[in-house]
Amino acid sequence: GEWHGVGAARLGLAGKVHDKDFIALLENRTPQGAKLTARDRANRVPMIDFTFNAPKSVSLLWALTEDERLATAHKLAVSEAMAEVEANMETRVRKGRHFNTDNVRKTGNIIWAGFHHDTARPIDGYPDPHLHTHAAVINATWDDEERQWKAVQIGNIAAEREYYEAVYLASLAHQ
Repeated sequence: GEWHGVGAARLGLAGKVHDKDFIALLENRTPQGAKLTARDRANRVPMIDFTFNAPKSVSLLWALTEDERLATAHKLAVSEAMAEVEANMETRVRKGRHFNTDNVRKTGNIIWAGFHHDTARPIDGYPDPHLHTHAAVINATWDDEERQWKAVQIGNIAAEREYYEAVYLASLAHQ
């Protein structure tokens, strides 16, 4: 995989995903080992997986031609969709007069790793062509106002998942 996002850059993560860094983040630790977010419960959700699937016709064309422009177009479309996710990322506001309410604040940053695949599970022993990407979003976002890493508030983004899929498909079609 490869690192993406303003949050990843803030932590010094770029380029290839290394197991130790990814596992540290899943365990709510920075790559240097410090605690990432304030809450460190055993049952916390460590990441959210956004999966972007190319239409079957694109996957088949790629499998038949091995034209890397198709895989590149898919990756660019994923990046555009995830840029929208990042721009709309929020966290809960739990300090001061807003404590114990459902108030959220837009943070506009995430830490995500993109894992690209070109096949799905085999069918009757044969690989099934399927360009797709797992965008693994770490459950942490930097809150500038509170000056700390906090858990993401994914509810509004999850409610608009069709929009992000449409951003991906429109970008892929444009590519």
